[in-house]
Amino acid sequence: MNNKKNKPDITELDRIGKSITKTYGPSKTDKKYDMSVYEMSRWCSVIQAIDVIDTQIQSMKMPPKDWIKPIAIQKYVEEKYQDILHEFLQEEDQT
Repeated sequence: MNNKKNKPDITELDRIGKSITKTYGPSKTDKKYDMSVYEMSRWCSVIQAIDVIDTQIQSMKMPPKDWIKPIAIQKYVEEKYQDILHEFLQEEDQT
């Protein structure tokens, strides 16, 4: 981590992911979005974090308000997005 403003260091993987833009959308008729592979990997990690929270809520039968913790979600994203980014970039290399 970079000590200035607690921003993570930009890795080569991040630079590559930011340089590749793809169009994402659920189907041909729905709106499509252009975003970098880096952005998509971060969004996917947010979805994974929410899924983990939902699983915990279901198993412990607790109210969601007790589990929604933005800082914990942010930490999860920071730990997981590069794994997803790496997978996206590997798929990109195979095509």
